[in-house]
Amino acid sequence: MKTALVAVISTFLLIFTPMSLHATTASTDPNSYFYPADSKPFGKSYPEWAALWWKFVLEYPVKDARLTDPDGSLCALNQTGNVWILPGAESGEVVRSCVVPEGVSLLISPTDTFCNKQQQPSVGDNEAEIRKCVKADIDEDEYSHSYLDGVQLSNLHEVNRLQSVLFDLYYPPNEGPYKTVADGVYLMLKPLSPGNHTLVQEAGAPSQDWHYKVTYNLQVK
Repeated sequence: MKTALVAVISTFLLIFTPMSLHATTASTDPNSYFYPADSKPFGKSYPEWAALWWKFVLEYPVKDARLTDPDGSLCALNQTGNVWILPGAESGEVVRSCVVPEGVSLLISPTDTFCNKQQQPSVGDNEAEIRKCVKADIDEDEYSHSYLDGVQLSNLHEVNRLQSVLFDLYYPPNEGPYKTVADGVYLMLKPLSPGNHTLVQEAGAPSQDWHYKVTYNLQVK
């Protein structure tokens, strides 16, 4: 009887211990939460996703403005497919609540900007000048952070800062297109487990008296 009990316990440990260890590792390693910068999540490179991020945030009507969403009520609006985009804010601190379908990845950008001739008429449609312009803008951000369930996704500027592909950006209702390049930190988070999660994005430049912080209270189901 004792031998049989030991065998049962040994089998239980063999089956369940590796899964527990894996879960512990995933919960403390920041790199385990997002796809690497040189990968192609869902068939697109990060520079391509960076362009889609800005088109999603800016090309919908003003009433659907994502950066000024005060509480998360716009979170699910026009979201489709395997990827949802969760933007930050223009400034200040905001708390948003959002219900996310299970199996969906989240594209976030704690710090980002873009440049085109609508913003800087002197750059025109010259891609090299647009890229120089946007780099100078994002260099002024002095810090950026993202936290998922209390885990800091660290070293973001070193591993996930990038420039987008050159893309056409329209402004509602019908202004554009403008040749545009985005620059910033972009992270494609892997699908979260069902349940409640907290996602924090923030960035700032204290020397310019600018700061924002957005807390997303997520429910995955």
